[in-house]
Amino acid sequence: MVLKNKLSRNGRRGAVATLAAFGLLSFSALSFAKDSVAQTNAPASPATAPKAGAAKKPASTKPRTPRVRGTASARVIHAVPGGPAVDVYLDNQKILSGAVYKSVSDYITTNSGKHRLKITAAGKTDELLSGDVTLTKNKFYTLAAFGTPDKVQFLRVNETTGKAFEGKGRVFMTHLAQGTAVDVTTPSTRSKTRNYATFLKALEPGKTRTKTVPAGSLKLQVRSSEAVLKEVSTPVEAGKRYVAFVVGDSASPDVIIKPAAPGYVEPVVPTQKATTTAATGTSTAQATTTSSSAS
Repeated sequence: MVLKNKLSRNGRRGAVATLAAFGLLSFSALSFAKDSVAQTNAPASPATAPKAGAAKKPASTKPRTPRVRGTASARVIHAVPGGPAVDVYLDNQKILSGAVYKSVSDYITTNSGKHRLKITAAGKTDELLSGDVTLTKNKFYTLAAFGTPDKVQFLRVNETTGKAFEGKGRVFMTHLAQGTAVDVTTPSTRSKTRNYATFLKALEPGKTRTKTVPAGSLKLQVRSSEAVLKEVSTPVEAGKRYVAFVVGDSASPDVIIKPAAPGYVEPVVPTQKATTTAATGTSTAQATTTSSSAS
């Protein structure tokens, strides 16, 4: 009886141990199963996940403003003594036919920007001169061909540089003659030693310089040393511009004067007028401004 109870207790102990072992195995198996499911359902690593495409910006509904190119104006002077009559092309389009020595064309209006200029003998295709020229929006230019028939050169003269001054005009002097630098003077009685005043000193071939002059009649003298080589006169209107081209040979030049930059509007620099206050005798300056344009 005692033995039976021991066996019974031993049996119960074995059963408990067995159940405990079974429960432990079941828990381990369940944990393994959960880990497997967790690993199976885990999101893919960044290395293997597909990359999402960049979000596209919505199309703009704002209407596009068309880009409008500006325009510039240019003319041509033939200043090659002894050179043939020429045809002039701009971007392979003929703009001047049969131009002769000393001729100055009318202005043409074209798009601003870079252009291809080409000059040939009239009716011929061989180029005497070619190259790129840039024309800036709202500007006026003279495109000058000068030099010798064997070596034609090019000069772009911008006629819209410099400011306007009230009551004055502006004159550009452009040296297109062959030879050396020249002096430009105006007749004057102010000096006790000479009868002229310097307008421009040592103007070099292929160069342009400019000065303002009072409105009225202007007389210009092209000089070499003390000798007057050429003298010309031109009326000058306030607010307007002129170009004087020195052509030919520096020893015996000619001068061609043309109005410049027609219709070009520029700011006018005000002049200072002195006024005196009667009560105090003090002097004050009053600025007066007027608008002017070349036409």
